[in-house]
Amino acid sequence: MTIREKVGDMTHRTGTRKSQQSCSFHVQAIEHDAGPTGHSRNGPSTPHEMHAYPLQVTSSPREPCHRMTSTVSSSSNSSVGNEFGRKEYLSAASRIALLAPTFYFVHFANFLITSFEEEIISRPDAPMEIRQLSSYWIGLLYTISAVLVAWFCDYLNCRARTLGITAALGGLCLIAVGGTDAPRCKLAARVGMAIFHSGIEPLGVSLVSDMLAWPEVFLGMSFFYLPAYLNVAIASHISGRLRAMEMKGWAICLICAGSAATGIAGATILLLPEPRRQKNLIRGVQPGEDGSVSEQPRRIREGGAWKEVQNTCRHMLQLNSMWILVITIGIRQLAGSLYTSHMPSYLSSVYPNRGEVVDTYGLVVGVAGSVSVLIGGTATWCTFRWVQEDNLRAIPIWMTAIGGMVGSIFLVCTLVSSKIAEQWTRLVVLYTTLAVAFLASETWLGIYATGILGLLDPSYKTFGFALTEAIRWAIWTSGPELLWLRLTGGDRKSEEYAHVVLCVLVPTLYVIAGAGLILAIRPVRQDVDTPGRRNIGLSPKRKWGCAIGAAILTTAVASLLAASIAVAPT
Repeated sequence: MTIREKVGDMTHRTGTRKSQQSCSFHVQAIEHDAGPTGHSRNGPSTPHEMHAYPLQVTSSPREPCHRMTSTVSSSSNSSVGNEFGRKEYLSAASRIALLAPTFYFVHFANFLITSFEEEIISRPDAPMEIRQLSSYWIGLLYTISAVLVAWFCDYLNCRARTLGITAALGGLCLIAVGGTDAPRCKLAARVGMAIFHSGIEPLGVSLVSDMLAWPEVFLGMSFFYLPAYLNVAIASHISGRLRAMEMKGWAICLICAGSAATGIAGATILLLPEPRRQKNLIRGVQPGEDGSVSEQPRRIREGGAWKEVQNTCRHMLQLNSMWILVITIGIRQLAGSLYTSHMPSYLSSVYPNRGEVVDTYGLVVGVAGSVSVLIGGTATWCTFRWVQEDNLRAIPIWMTAIGGMVGSIFLVCTLVSSKIAEQWTRLVVLYTTLAVAFLASETWLGIYATGILGLLDPSYKTFGFALTEAIRWAIWTSGPELLWLRLTGGDRKSEEYAHVVLCVLVPTLYVIAGAGLILAIRPVRQDVDTPGRRNIGLSPKRKWGCAIGAAILTTAVASLLAASIAVAPT
């Protein structure tokens, strides 16, 4: 062997030893960098992410080192990750169980205020301030406040604490509504309640989206939205008893509800921590990528806040699927609001001597809607957990679209049931078709909220979600408000009116919304596959389209606001 060959052999052996030492150093670095549960801070946070990306170490490209590193890393992360996942999910479940009652009391407070207003309006000497407790301008104030609160919390990273404080202040305002006798004080307390309660939904869904990983977040979001329908079931039995108790009963109920809401809000302030924002909720954590967004507090500087708002809005405008989803879901909510707002009065006219029919109607709607929301979240979780084909992963959207169309058919059957001669059979058909309709059509709540949050920029997803909620509100409140303005002097309980609205308009809106959801499947895939659009400019065509849409929406809201104030009863 020549001298050159000996030197080359020594160099090769020295390099191999250094490579093995480098591998050992990297493995020790991973174990040292592990968090309090033994899991790497930069590694995957769930068993699902560990399965997708088992290699979380940087090693030399030499074959012996690669085998050793992958074996140690995979086995270590598997054993520790499962334990970490169980603790994380139990912690998330307890936090969602704390958020859900807070969200429930928002809906329950609105129900109490609306029922109280209807009870007072029926009297000839009702004050003008009481007639304004559930007016259109209160809803507009609620929507604008939600956007501002959401932006504030995203800018300063204080979602959990702000949610608890605003919920407590809203509960105190509810106590003031029930505790004061002056109509102007009641209206002022109602305005405060609208402002403080406005941000609870966007803050709540934003927090839930950071408590659970994909796709378990669908289950958490569905449980968070359960109070929206449980309130209907519970309130349907409370309203009749409150009417029998007259004014004193309403005041006591408002004070008790406000006290309970304030107590739960206090527990939220003390027990709910601020979770770190998840990065890439839909795509998951990519190799070599941190799974959370930096939570460094922002400095309030001139022009900085407005620039970040512009970037967020630009990112939202560049998404192809978001506006299709927002508009179609708004149309779907419009159909549901038309039905639920006019069906009780229609049932009262068909069954004038059976007051329990309306109460049972609310119970059926609440229970069926709650089960439907859970079915939607569970089905979506199962789809993304076990289905690997991309074409089949659109099942939740198809389920939402077709479910609404099928449900609209059964909603029409609830009206046809009034033609049955025997009353007992008529009621059985009514409740059965009603339950099937809401079981089929209300699976979308948790699915929609999770999908929208997944498409938004993680740093400003609360603000973005509140903006989409504002657009949805402008759509779904327009129909009932227009019909109220049109029928101010007419009989809203007439059977002819109910058949026209419920048999023609509602199914048509469900079909339009279903078609829009089906058309959104392909744009959703495009938006998920092409993240990071904030630095891409908007085309002139899209700028003009967005400007025209915003102008139409603003004009419609302003017109409805002016008309509702002009014809408001005095």
